[in-house]
Amino acid sequence: MPSDDEGLYKPYGLAECPYSNRVLNPFDDPEHAKLYSELDGFVDMRQIEAKLDEAVRTRRAAFFLVSGEGYSGRTSLANIIMFRYWQLLKLKDALPVYRAGNLDNDHEKTLRDTVLGLRWEMLLNSSATTDAKLDGLFDRIERTEHPDPGLQQAAATLAGRFSPYGVCYEKVPSKQLLTGAIELFRKARAVVVFTREAYDHSMTFELTAADRQLFNRSGMVIDLSGLTPRQVKLLAEERWTGEAPYPFSPEGIEASFAPVYQTVGRQLRYLELLLCRRLIDYDSDERWPGPPGLFLDHDFLVREVPFLRRVMDGW
Repeated sequence: MPSDDEGLYKPYGLAECPYSNRVLNPFDDPEHAKLYSELDGFVDMRQIEAKLDEAVRTRRAAFFLVSGEGYSGRTSLANIIMFRYWQLLKLKDALPVYRAGNLDNDHEKTLRDTVLGLRWEMLLNSSATTDAKLDGLFDRIERTEHPDPGLQQAAATLAGRFSPYGVCYEKVPSKQLLTGAIELFRKARAVVVFTREAYDHSMTFELTAADRQLFNRSGMVIDLSGLTPRQVKLLAEERWTGEAPYPFSPEGIEASFAPVYQTVGRQLRYLELLLCRRLIDYDSDERWPGPPGLFLDHDFLVREVPFLRRVMDGW
């Protein structure tokens, strides 16, 4: 196996592993937008695009609730949604985005902080001017701890005076934040994305069928489930950036990744480790696609994937 200095993945014509699990953010790197795929039903981008297009056309807010386990790609999808909204708006400047994580159950304070944070973001990054009346409204909101009746007016004014914007609430702890944000931003030109952990613990909330129906009246609920073997096969193929063809046996992936459906982040980690394990015993200067020793065949995958699952059980 080549040393780190020589490049671990060099035999495949790679400078780095294409399966490294990382948060995708096209605002930082536009190439990330190309990495996100529907994966045969994992995400329905057409429905998302339709919601965003409607929001741009009607000059109203678009709301999305992205629900999934850890490593399911919640934050990546939130970033993709906001980036696509920015593209549809055809803005010359960057989309102002307010991000909130480590949230508590004080949803009223969270909403107040959001509007104030958006104001400063826009003042720092916009050539638009403010006035005494608008300054007075925000000064009052900043001094007031309880909900201010001018909060919705301020949220709509920001989008009208300065720019449409994005809001992302990570790991939303309560339904109150959902309903409060929808009421606050519904008249604004904005995209608002909530992410929810699909676990049973004190820092999340139950999402019932009635809750889903209610949210879908204003926005769209997106569930990020585990990948099927076919989706893992597509993921391996679409993320491959080395010399063609990608070095996995399609039949081997279908056989080895069933019947356990795990999140996209976990599946990417398996693919990364599988490449590493194939390189352990490879000691040649010959490059892919020539040598069979670099091919991850059916028997190799059927043997190694269950082993990796046992090793990574606590990951």
